[in-house]
Amino acid sequence: MKIFNDRIMLGLQKDMDYRQLRQDLLTSNLANVDTPGYRPVDLDFSEQLKAILQSDDEKMTVTAAGHAVGGDNAEFGDPVIVAQKTEDGLDANGVDLDQQMMELTDNSLRYRSSVKIISKKMALMRYVISGSNT
Repeated sequence: MKIFNDRIMLGLQKDMDYRQLRQDLLTSNLANVDTPGYRPVDLDFSEQLKAILQSDDEKMTVTAAGHAVGGDNAEFGDPVIVAQKTEDGLDANGVDLDQQMMELTDNSLRYRSSVKIISKKMALMRYVISGSNT
């Protein structure tokens, strides 16, 4: 019986892993804001999503009429790191401080949302197991 390894928890774990890697890249971009010739990088989420959806489709097996088993263990492939398209400054540095701060804030909020969902799910499980809200 899978209690902690359901699709929602696995998906949230993968999302948090993705968000952590993206956070590292975005903070690296900020750290190099004054580095001449530095090109900011980011993860290509659409490529990651395509890989997950394709792996789920390939793992689908019909076991009976109207029933299908999906791929619970779909994995992210290798992260696709791409250079962001930005206008270069005088020193050929493409880091836009405002854009990077906006992306960093958005990524942090999304990470915290995943943590909140996991926390709520754990609280619900704790409630069901104990029979009360302690």
